[in-house]
Amino acid sequence: MSSLSLASRRTTNSVAEYQGLFVGLSRAHQLKLREIHVVGDSAMIISQLRARRTPKAPHLVKFYDQCRRLVDRIHVKNWSHHLRDFNKAADKLANSAMDDCTSRQIFYLDLPGISPRWSSVLRLADGDIAQWQDAYLVSGADS
Repeated sequence: MSSLSLASRRTTNSVAEYQGLFVGLSRAHQLKLREIHVVGDSAMIISQLRARRTPKAPHLVKFYDQCRRLVDRIHVKNWSHHLRDFNKAADKLANSAMDDCTSRQIFYLDLPGISPRWSSVLRLADGDIAQWQDAYLVSGADS
């Protein structure tokens, strides 16, 4: 699991979401993970990558292409859209980035070394992951 909050006044929400996905996919590739489950709260991005449909917005195409190349190497097993209501950790990180004007990145595998300052984000992440797992176990398929 990976979360990224990007503090930039010059980026769009979609660009930030693609960049966050790219960082997570890059980490999965670096760790040689295969057949991963990608869960995101951007229905547009999940849909585009699942269907191999290039974005209509020209400024998103390069981000889509970067992610697509990694997706093809990693072999994503499934794509799930996860409502923002159940992605509270990402929401907290985004608000923190806006408040502090600082970008942050958290990888779930790095938890033992993470500062206690992030305990509230980690608690939220545990709940977010549990909700996704419950939903996935019930449906067993992409959502």
